[in-house]
Amino acid sequence: MNTDFARMTPPMVEQYFQTALFYSIYPSFFSADAATRTYWSDPALYERDRPLFRRYIPWIRALARAGWEPITGARVAEGRVLVERYGSGDGVTFAVRNQGAERVEFRLEIDAFSAGLAGQGLFRAIEWIGGVEKKVESDGQKLYLAATIDPGQTQCWQLRPR
Repeated sequence: MNTDFARMTPPMVEQYFQTALFYSIYPSFFSADAATRTYWSDPALYERDRPLFRRYIPWIRALARAGWEPITGARVAEGRVLVERYGSGDGVTFAVRNQGAERVEFRLEIDAFSAGLAGQGLFRAIEWIGGVEKKVESDGQKLYLAATIDPGQTQCWQLRPR
């Protein structure tokens, strides 16, 4: 990212981290003109953002290790809510992002076969950032997870056997 980082507020930096998390892309910081006054040469900037690096980099790394799956096997009906899948079977994680300007209640619908979860029984979902745990409903072929997501927020829901 090339911008004037002194003008970025901590909530703006966190939004950048939330976007990077959704796509499992490591955040990048350089300078406004791509040459001088770099982010990493100003301790006031990187020290301000250090808690965000410590919070988000392990999750970004975990998604990268699980591997992005181009066929999610999941969908969300709410138009401003996006979903990506990382991994399959044990440890499958769904990243959900609200691109809209309002809080949204969503229902994640997962094709158990596509996600490598068919015939594995009942599941629970753990959301990494907030630590929330939810029961995953099933009709035998599909799994369903209902939750609420704030504007600009990314949630990572990892499915685990109950």
